Amino acid sequence: NYDGSERVVKVVETYSVIDNVTILDTLQYIYNDVRNGKGVQVVETYGFYGDINNPEKILSSVQYMYNTVEEGKAIRVIDNYDVIGSQEPGRGTYIQTTRDKIYWDYKDSDGDGISEVVRVTVSYDRINLYGEEAFIEATMRETWKFINDKNEVIERTVNYEFVCPSSGDNSAIDPANPRANPNNILSGTDNGAIWVRSNVEDRKKEMRTASDGVTRLALVTTISDFVPGFDSPILMLENVMFRYIKDIDGARRVVGEIISYEF
Repeated sequence: NYDGSERVVKVVETYSVIDNVTILDTLQYIYNDVRNGKGVQVVETYGFYGDINNPEKILSSVQYMYNTVEEGKAIRVIDNYDVIGSQEPGRGTYIQTTRDKIYWDYKDSDGDGISEVVRVTVSYDRINLYGEEAFIEATMRETWKFINDKNEVIERTVNYEFVCPSSGDNSAIDPANPRANPNNILSGTDNGAIWVRSNVEDRKKEMRTASDGVTRLALVTTISDFVPGFDSPILMLENVMFRYIKDIDGARRVVGEIISYEF
């Protein structure tokens, strides 16, 4: 394992078929352990790079996952760690950078008058607040799937940003002044910080033509911004992402290509 220990783990391998070649995308080791005094599920995720015939493995992330209940809601908590320094097991430094809290809700997320069952993910940044560890809200995502009028499966995400006011009597408070609980800046601030709905992302898969003239399966993402004064979000950007195999520096490598269109 990443900490240098040995144990029985569940191994999950994820493959992709690119240009009729099956590629190992990620490798995960999953096991239960006690970390920081808490029973957690540990997920180590490894990625691959270099020549597809002889790929190199690199530790992408380490996550601790556990369940809790907050305000009557079942919450899935994911603590995310980055590896600093050596990639050798037990030799790198693993630093927690963010925390995600995931739960389900029923609401009209995108403002179209239709309520959906959405997966809500609130992401927190880990900071040093007045000499103590604290997690402050950074972004929130509400995600669900639906079928559009073209019978396409669309995954939609509404993105929010956590914003502190830039004017008013309390605008000079920096950082946000905690009340009773420094780990809950959303409900414990004196400066009126709020969630602001920023944009909508729609993702689908369809056949598109890449820059080399070959038609391939692509992941198409459109981004529409919420603009004051408009009832519906305004389409701003479309990203078309391809993955294919290309000879680079004498090696066969997986290449990601993104073509962006602005509106």
